[in-house]
Amino acid sequence: MNKANYIIVLLVLYSCTNSQSEKLTGTKQDTKSKINSKSDKRIEIEGREMKCGLYIDIDGDIYFKTIDNSNNMDSIRSNEIEYAKLNYIYNADKSDTNYGGLMKMKYVVDTSTFKIVNTFYFKDKNHVYDFTPMVDGGTIAVNSDIDVKTFKALACEYFAKDKRHCYYRGNIIEGADLKSFKVLDSLRGSSISYDKNNVYEFENKLTAKEIKEEKLDYLVKKKKYN
Repeated sequence: MNKANYIIVLLVLYSCTNSQSEKLTGTKQDTKSKINSKSDKRIEIEGREMKCGLYIDIDGDIYFKTIDNSNNMDSIRSNEIEYAKLNYIYNADKSDTNYGGLMKMKYVVDTSTFKIVNTFYFKDKNHVYDFTPMVDGGTIAVNSDIDVKTFKALACEYFAKDKRHCYYRGNIIEGADLKSFKVLDSLRGSSISYDKNNVYEFENKLTAKEIKEEKLDYLVKKKKYN
């Protein structure tokens, strides 16, 4: 084989090898881009569902999969279901004072004990989490007020209790009496609750005037509310 032919063979072999390498690399990058692609919070979800209800992607990130309704007003995309990948948790990093204590979910959640309690509350052996649904998917945050060992979600999923407090959507209902606390209508998901001392709307105590305006006088009975 003369020198010219030898050079041609080497060039052909290099071209084939390089083409195959680019093909393999491109496939890997394309798969990864599908998982990590974002437009604001809108992304295409790929991953494996875990027993606890969370998902894990090929990079080992754990996330909660929820619907993103940001484009519902877009007639062109109205028939498409889009998902949000929530893989960060607020109030998890106490040293972070700039971004709300954000920390990746995989460093916070104990997946072996994690449970989706209802629409608004998640928990594991270490924390109770507040989930706040939003149009673009929502947010998840550690609720440091709730005692995880005595936490109990009520029939109306907005409300919960622990050994210290009653809660509405994770917010403390100040002054609520644990023993006598009730939700007005759990079947309709009422925002009204009451105990032997007071009537509450959301997490706020109602005044006597507000009780009358809300036509909740029948809850007062003979008790004089503050």
